[in-house]
Amino acid sequence: MWQNLLFLEDSSQHAYESGRGVKTNMETMDLTTPLPEFNSVTESENSFALNSEFADWNDSCPFESKMTIPAEFVHKYLYSSFHGVLCTILMPISICLGCLLNGSFLYVVASIKSMQTTTNFYLANLAVCDMLYLLSTSYEARAYIISGTVTRNTLQDGHISCVMLFFENLFYIASMAFVTLVTMERFVAICYPIKSLSLNRRSRTIKLAVGAWVLNVLVAFLYTIRYLWLKEICFDWPDEESFAHLPNVVGWCSGSPIPKRITVLPVIIRGCKAITFLVIFTICSFMCIKIITALGKRPETGAAAASRAERARLHVARMLLINNAVFFIGNIPSAVVHICRLSSLITGSTVVSEDTITTIGQTAIVCTLINSAVNPIIYNGSNPRYRRAFRQAFTACVRSRRDGKDGKQASQLSTVDQRKLATSTSKAEDTFDNK
Repeated sequence: MWQNLLFLEDSSQHAYESGRGVKTNMETMDLTTPLPEFNSVTESENSFALNSEFADWNDSCPFESKMTIPAEFVHKYLYSSFHGVLCTILMPISICLGCLLNGSFLYVVASIKSMQTTTNFYLANLAVCDMLYLLSTSYEARAYIISGTVTRNTLQDGHISCVMLFFENLFYIASMAFVTLVTMERFVAICYPIKSLSLNRRSRTIKLAVGAWVLNVLVAFLYTIRYLWLKEICFDWPDEESFAHLPNVVGWCSGSPIPKRITVLPVIIRGCKAITFLVIFTICSFMCIKIITALGKRPETGAAAASRAERARLHVARMLLINNAVFFIGNIPSAVVHICRLSSLITGSTVVSEDTITTIGQTAIVCTLINSAVNPIIYNGSNPRYRRAFRQAFTACVRSRRDGKDGKQASQLSTVDQRKLATSTSKAEDTFDNK
């Protein structure tokens, strides 16, 4: 799923405090411009190759911003080995696995009538969020491949990279919203079963889902308002042979309609991210505790039908509790990063070392990719009903393809053979129905 909304406001204040040799000319660089050394799958300014039109310039920079980078700080603006492994190995595996698993869950929900419940409606929205999030992060792999080794260099693809950044944020935030909605639905159904009968209506469910998407769009816009369009920056690298291959012009998604003099905006955005996670985590934890308590207090029922219904509710509750635990544990690293960055912005000093934050951030990226892919595994592993539905859906799919193939072959037979085949098929179907 924060499936990775991590470090969009990574402050370059660290570079100015720990590396004051980084000089800027012309327009003064925004101190909250994200630094490449803390690149994120979800909140980075994506990196792409440079336009060769601006590859060579001497003392004259055609753009309003120029940065002079001392040799000891060059590594802060280049991709690390971690990003190589992430973009070439971990990300492709996560994207393929996540799309396959989440797509199969959507197919099961669409194919099996009994799976079309309110809970699964929210889980289907969550699966869509996870799939689209993983697909949007695939842009990062392209960024790495054609970046010219400079992180977040989006010059070649232009403003489209900033649009992709918005979608990454949108789908990640949406996943958190639907985790909350499905937890709330189970909380009301188990703790207030009578009240849930009047609340559990199709129109209300759809309205909540639509409202969640609208709210997610607004929040995603707030989180990316400082990164809406691309700005070109001239880079003056050290005059050494080892840096000769680096591009002289890079593009970062740092354009914003908000005046730079409003320096409180990074604090507000970072605070919103940290508070949002903590509030949702607290609310979902409270509801999960109440669900566990309510299930523990329920008496044993003698009727077989009631007992089966109770077991079904228990399986669903257990599945959602495990899913919530995996989701929030996977997002703790990103929450820690948000809190550390927020503390640094407020106090003006580094609370935790950059190396530590970078390590936590890298862990958060991996956790988020895994988080977006494994939900269907949790559903099948913890709920027998979901396993049966998966088997039923895909067995029916295989049978349908086989029957279609047989039908194609039958069309090539003689009329008498076709009648014989139709008769035998009809008998087989009658036998199956009787069973």
